[in-house]
Amino acid sequence: MQPPFLSVVVTSRNDDPGGELNRRTALFADTLARQCRELRLPLELVAVEWNPPPDRPPLAEAVAWPEPGWMRTRIVTVAPELHAGFPNAARIPLFQMIAKNVGIRRAKAPFVLATNVDVLFSMELMAWLADRGPDPGAMYRLDRCDIPPGPELDGPLEARMDYCRGHVLRIYAASKILTPAGGRKFFAPDADAFRSPGNLPSREPGLPPYLHTNACGDFTLLSKDAWMDLRGYPELPLRAFKLDGLLCYAAHYAGFREQVLAYPLQVYHMDHAARGDGADVAIADRARAADTPLAFGDYSLYIGAMRRNDHPMLLNGRRAWGLGDQDLPETVL
Repeated sequence: MQPPFLSVVVTSRNDDPGGELNRRTALFADTLARQCRELRLPLELVAVEWNPPPDRPPLAEAVAWPEPGWMRTRIVTVAPELHAGFPNAARIPLFQMIAKNVGIRRAKAPFVLATNVDVLFSMELMAWLADRGPDPGAMYRLDRCDIPPGPELDGPLEARMDYCRGHVLRIYAASKILTPAGGRKFFAPDADAFRSPGNLPSREPGLPPYLHTNACGDFTLLSKDAWMDLRGYPELPLRAFKLDGLLCYAAHYAGFREQVLAYPLQVYHMDHAARGDGADVAIADRARAADTPLAFGDYSLYIGAMRRNDHPMLLNGRRAWGLGDQDLPETVL
């Protein structure tokens, strides 16, 4: 196998009460592996298993991972003892951005995509990557399309892509969220949907220069050198909300200017619909109990300082970010 052109970095742990996250992870990994095989794209998937529950099987056993081929999978484990050393460890079982930093730091490819385990990538996006489209001097973002929790694991790849294209519930565009007009449930699968006016306020209003930080945790692509220069995401021991946006602004002010990929280069996010078995309620209760976000006022202050100085604010130490001073166990599948 050729050396990987792209490292895709995700994080998870086997603590989903209903097993739905593991199914989505399997669907994500299997779809990615099939796309790599079809497009002959050498890729590594770096999954960081953060603070694994001692009473559950590890991710290597709990998830139906694809066989190695054009995509190889590495699982890096951060032990509960390391997690316990962070503030708020008792309230937040997984520090998502610190965990992603662990994978980013250990990625082996020249480009690194930070994303999540409940998404699928469009074939057009994967073809662009296979054509070696990224510029090492840019930061890449795109719109996120929410779809229902399907499709299923069985069936051909094209059927999955057809399902995604035809079942878009909403679009997280730059500074706006789009929903279908005229009472329709789904968008028509064409470019017109992405030119519609926003009819819901964005969760992220943005600050000058108004980067596309809406749902940026699902797709941020930079060169490995850029990630190293930026020292990854800010390692604040808080809920992940807004920390990914700070990284985007730091990249901008470090000279890695934002490039927003247009339709049909997009990511599909499997919506978190209630399952009716009580697991969704348990997850929501746990999230509220651990609600320790970065305040929007502090977020604005960080970005304002970068804007005034026209310089990135790097909050992590050069040596230890991404647990760079730790020898972490790794499983190669």
